[in-house]
Amino acid sequence: GGSSAAATVIMCWSITAYTVSSTTAGSGYASPVIISGYDTPPGSAALTNPTIQSGLVKGRNAQIIGALTGTALTATGQTVKDGGVYTAAPTMFAYGFIQGAGAVQAVLSATMGGQTDTSFILPT
Repeated sequence: GGSSAAATVIMCWSITAYTVSSTTAGSGYASPVIISGYDTPPGSAALTNPTIQSGLVKGRNAQIIGALTGTALTATGQTVKDGGVYTAAPTMFAYGFIQGAGAVQAVLSATMGGQTDTSFILPT
């Protein structure tokens, strides 16, 4: 007897684009706007081995140049410089808000997908 361990899928995704679900013309964004996200850590399991559960995927924040229409964020014209590395859909955020401007910020969500990457294996 004892607790059993269930397989937990740990994804390795990148942000391929962002969508804007809510914004206003008076939002107060000014160019340049950098969009990124922070990852949600994997959930807990019955058995925990940090080497293969929480440490398996080395995360990296995305670097996306946001597009503007006036002072509001838009998805049209965005440039994904680096989609980052995430284990789940991240919580999105933006840098480039004008201090003291409108109080309404854009609500963003990430489109997640894979990326072509290269790995090097070196002999020891």
